[in-house]
Amino acid sequence: MLRWLRRRICQRCFFLLRRIGVVAFFCGLGTICLLASIICLVYTFRSQLFDSLIKCSDKESNIYIDDFCQLYRQGEITGSLCHPLCQTGQVKFSACTNFHGGKQVQMMKCNDFCQQGRTISSALKSPNHNISRILSDHPGLLPTDAESSNFKNYMNEALRERVRLELGFDPIPPDTDVLKLMWEEDYEQFLGTSENRTAAYRTIMMLMEQTEYLLGKVLYGSGVVPRLYGTCGPLYLQESCPPGLLDRYIISVARTTPAPVSWQQEASTGIKLLKLIKQLEEDFPQVLHSCDVKGSNFGVCDDGSVRIIDADNLFFHKQMMDIFNRSTCKTHSDCNFFDCGGWCYVDSGTCWKGITNNNLQTMCRDVLKHPYMGLFNWGEMLSDAPASIAGKLSAAVEECVSSHTSEENGIPVNKPPLSVLAKIMQLLMQSAIGEEVL
Repeated sequence: MLRWLRRRICQRCFFLLRRIGVVAFFCGLGTICLLASIICLVYTFRSQLFDSLIKCSDKESNIYIDDFCQLYRQGEITGSLCHPLCQTGQVKFSACTNFHGGKQVQMMKCNDFCQQGRTISSALKSPNHNISRILSDHPGLLPTDAESSNFKNYMNEALRERVRLELGFDPIPPDTDVLKLMWEEDYEQFLGTSENRTAAYRTIMMLMEQTEYLLGKVLYGSGVVPRLYGTCGPLYLQESCPPGLLDRYIISVARTTPAPVSWQQEASTGIKLLKLIKQLEEDFPQVLHSCDVKGSNFGVCDDGSVRIIDADNLFFHKQMMDIFNRSTCKTHSDCNFFDCGGWCYVDSGTCWKGITNNNLQTMCRDVLKHPYMGLFNWGEMLSDAPASIAGKLSAAVEECVSSHTSEENGIPVNKPPLSVLAKIMQLLMQSAIGEEVL
């Protein structure tokens, strides 16, 4: 995708240079063309250098995985993923997708482990730490209360407290086996000896430091984030939902690919995204705010469902209030948390403990209406709507973006109700016939 995009940019650059060059020739301003040529050459070189210097390599990724497998063989870490990853080869490295310094994300081929009898793609994730740092940060010293038969009770309480501290409240029902929910379904097999429990304790502590893993477990079964298949130390294997759904979609709308998407596919994408927004607003004990709405943060899984694949920017309402409460400001933009809008009390230099928009407004503004990479005029997501609904759809999306301003505590907010979401979904479903959009 990145290589294709760069080719398109260079093509556009070439045509732009040609047009500038013609103008420059007739105007006697040849230096303009020369300057533009230099800019394009620098961009092309920088793109190649960017890939070679900061993109991870397959060799580095395999070494990284092998280091954790060595820890597994030494009895330092454990989990259901360790055996198929390190012993049987059921889970094999396929490609590296991350950049140096960021979260480790490797694509894997998963044979008869993620799904019985099937080989599917999956994503292996972990923090970007070296082995020596991980061991020094997690020496694996079992607290006295975690020994032997007390291990389960101790860990249930410790994990519940960790979730409470991270989310600002406790969403786990009282009688839940927290160890089973937050780690492995069949965790008893990893607790047989004192050494086993030490490895389990280290593994669990490593995993619970990762917000995306923790939230993925708390949201288990909701369909909002990809499902988890297993763990090995701080490594966790996740359902593969390739990123860039909206990027691919909008590139197709640009009519630059051999097989542009149909309106039915466009409507299907819009409906799935809106259903996801409805879940964030209604399905959990508190509203779940998505504060980084862009195409690369959504993915399509094997079953066709759309999920949020970067859970690091999902926050329950209590967490958001804590974030805004800690902020100081001079302008309203100082109080924004990515796409979640804030408000500044300029006189006191403090942020309002509240959010000025909601998930639906952000989705309408930044995805359904926003002209992605407007420099190339690639158009709005739903710009190809049939004439029979184009006017109504455009009006409904515009209403969602800017027509629901009200006040909370004297502060203007823009929070369209779910009735607006229902109106947009109804128009999309009426215009597209077929199972694909249901």
